[in-house]
Amino acid sequence: MSAGHHNRDDEQSKIRTDETVSKNPTYRYEDDPPDGGWGWLIVLSSHICILLSYGSSVCFSPFIVRLKDYFEDGAGPVGGISGTAIFLSQVLGPISTILVKRFSCRSVVLVGGAISSTGFLLSSFSTQVSHLYVTYGLITGCGYGLIITPAMSFPARYFKKRYAFANGLVFAGNAVAWIAITPLSQFLIELYGWRGAMLIFSALQLHVCVFSLFLLAPPQKRFLIEECQTSKCLKENASATDEISANSCILELDESLENTCTSGNHKEDSSKTKKLFKSCINVFDLSLFSNPLFVLLCIDYVMFASGFFPTLLFLVDRALTLDIHTPSPTTLVMIAGVTSLIGRVCHGVIIDSKIITSVQGLAGGLMVCGLVNIFSVFTSSYISLALIYTVFGFANGVYNPLTTVVVKDFVGRKKFPQGQGLCQVFRGIGGLIGPPITGLIFDASQSYNVCYIYSGSMLFLGGFMLVSVPCIRKWGRSRVEIYEKD
Repeated sequence: MSAGHHNRDDEQSKIRTDETVSKNPTYRYEDDPPDGGWGWLIVLSSHICILLSYGSSVCFSPFIVRLKDYFEDGAGPVGGISGTAIFLSQVLGPISTILVKRFSCRSVVLVGGAISSTGFLLSSFSTQVSHLYVTYGLITGCGYGLIITPAMSFPARYFKKRYAFANGLVFAGNAVAWIAITPLSQFLIELYGWRGAMLIFSALQLHVCVFSLFLLAPPQKRFLIEECQTSKCLKENASATDEISANSCILELDESLENTCTSGNHKEDSSKTKKLFKSCINVFDLSLFSNPLFVLLCIDYVMFASGFFPTLLFLVDRALTLDIHTPSPTTLVMIAGVTSLIGRVCHGVIIDSKIITSVQGLAGGLMVCGLVNIFSVFTSSYISLALIYTVFGFANGVYNPLTTVVVKDFVGRKKFPQGQGLCQVFRGIGGLIGPPITGLIFDASQSYNVCYIYSGSMLFLGGFMLVSVPCIRKWGRSRVEIYEKD
């Protein structure tokens, strides 16, 4: 009788346990990309955000011309203002992903838009060049840093089959800025002065806040699982994200980690925050520097960034020193922007044809841009400059989307987020040192010919360095074979 009583107790306990499990099911959530619908509004929002942030930072050239005259300062100090903003916009990219995981893409981009708008507003009251280093370089640059990477990576959550096309539309915002922002800046400066133009750009930056409101999380699939461990779910989510193309800036550093396992018994928020923060810190994986190809790529990023940014930032001032006033010198940047847009569309066709590899496409594009800058010293008319920078824009459009593809090729899919984050830092360093060095060369020589020989040499050498990639890979394989024999 006692044994029967115990058996009944065991059965009742088992029933209660089963009821508890059924009342507290464990689920795993994953994004369900609709490949359209609301996703197209996401693409438009990201496009506008890129246009008003990264595109605007590159199209600062009309302001450089006016600020030099107003403050009676050299091209070096004034060029350093935009260099500071470019540096922070790149370096803060990986950090913005940490904030996206902790809060949301919409919140981070909204705050970034408000900060960049505040920077432009304060810049309009500057009375010294040093003030602009703080207001535009530091404040606006930080705002751009919070906008660019989240805006580039977020459409990946809405598209899978059509991602390549959607991603191309987002990245086109940079080229569209060359076409639209540069002449708009010149028009506003002529109409309202540089202070009035800064105020209007402050208002324009608030459009980032408006479009950020559309960056809502996509619909999700819910999977019932018997047992869920956070590390396991994170691994599954990471592998799911790996299936998406690497053409995004930091594709895998989106909000996918927010969609981890949830159950009836939620863990403490502090523990979740620590795990998320730890996973984001892994973006800066210093072990990547043991890879000689990655080290080569980091050096390459510094070199071509230090040559690319000054090319556009000083192009308007260069045309004015050649006494080119009509048509407006800003149309040179517009022409480069149009052909860059065409190059971005054509680059996929060129690479998919298997005529050249992505590394060869990147190397060739950089060397062509470098040669354009070097040979441009032999031109002095508007028509000749327009023709030669038509080539520059197309070559830029071909190589620019390939930068992230090459990063993935060099470091592998698993370490792509870490590799891309570090490469952004080195591109920011190039953007920081390139404009002031180019400006100082002009201040010393009073000729942009020397400046463009310098910037062209940096671009050409950046491409030429990549020619050594097959030799480095062969050397790496030989070392592995020797190690295996030993």
